[in-house]
Amino acid sequence: MSKRNKKKHEEEHPDETWLVPYSDVLTLLLALFIVLFASSTIDAKKFEQMMQTFAIEFNGGGMPGILDGGVRPIDQGGKAEKKIEVEDVKQPEEAKSDNSSQGNIRLNTIKRVIDTNIANNNMKGDIGTHVTEEGVVIEILTTALFQQGSAELTPTAKEIALFVSKQIEPYSQNILVAGHTDSEVISNSSRFSSNWDLSAKRAINFMEYMLEINSKLNPMRFGIAGYGEYRPVLPNITSYNMRENRRIEVIILKQ
Repeated sequence: MSKRNKKKHEEEHPDETWLVPYSDVLTLLLALFIVLFASSTIDAKKFEQMMQTFAIEFNGGGMPGILDGGVRPIDQGGKAEKKIEVEDVKQPEEAKSDNSSQGNIRLNTIKRVIDTNIANNNMKGDIGTHVTEEGVVIEILTTALFQQGSAELTPTAKEIALFVSKQIEPYSQNILVAGHTDSEVISNSSRFSSNWDLSAKRAINFMEYMLEINSKLNPMRFGIAGYGEYRPVLPNITSYNMRENRRIEVIILKQ
């Protein structure tokens, strides 16, 4: 073959060996972008699976060692796995904190609604509200509910019980009705053995009357407590303080 023909033949078939390293570079770049994308996510398990898949594919495809070192960060990523485990441990506390905050907001909202209804019905002298760790407390002075030493509801008590039943009706939380007395010892009474007994019976009668007059209340939500003189709001040293301590509390419990 003449030099002219040989030169013409070489021009028709240019050297294409550069395509091999070029394709390798593109492959490595693709792998790099995928790894970077995967590492930017918070799912460590998917990231580890993807890395292992790349290691198998590249190592089995005639490119040994490309991701051999790339698998080690995942092994060292035990730290990352431990971090996830720590976060999993903290999540219930964080959720608890969030739920607690939301619960407090809801309790304060309930209190504001009831306070508005109390004001609109001119009942501020007989009923008050406050929020505790237990829930929203609707406090009723027993001077308006019972005669001294008695657990029978007065006509005023029945009006208040109807009003209170309407306030707790919209809510799904459980309800605790608690009775309180002052520290005066019951004497000459065959009906009540102690202030505990008297406070519990008053709570029962108030709860039963609310359930009787308001059929929308679910009895399964209700419970009673009799605390006697052992949870005073004021020291039992004056007649005023003792009157404040004689009370019924209807508590919308925190759910």
